[in-house]
Amino acid sequence: MLDTLYQLCPPLFGMGMMRIDSPSSNNRDIYAQDKSFFALHKNRNLYLRQSYNGEFDLELSTGDWLRIPHLQILVTKLATGIHQVCPTYRGSSFFYGNDSTDLEVLQIVMEMSRRGGIDVNEWSKFATAHNDRMKAIEVTQCA
Repeated sequence: MLDTLYQLCPPLFGMGMMRIDSPSSNNRDIYAQDKSFFALHKNRNLYLRQSYNGEFDLELSTGDWLRIPHLQILVTKLATGIHQVCPTYRGSSFFYGNDSTDLEVLQIVMEMSRRGGIDVNEWSKFATAHNDRMKAIEVTQCA
């Protein structure tokens, strides 16, 4: 039946890749921002925002977090005060200003999916710069 356990897809909740924020379970500051968005936009159930430092990219220094391509988050209102929060795309906001309705957000998320969830060019530039920094540190430490 199963050749290996690695064939099984791990649940996103268990991996910390998605969460449900509610009045009883939340990061107070992030939850307050998401709740405020939906309070101001009563006809909306979806919105995209950038992740906050430490929200999903754990154990990164602030300097590393500022250098890495931004993580875009899809926040879905499941009910009043209850939100599903899911990292969706790594890269700059290519959609800024075109996400003012749920339908526009859906179209953007479909494009994010088509791109494989990442801006390949932006990631490549980041990886090259990161490798150059690591090599420079290594050379400095060896000298």
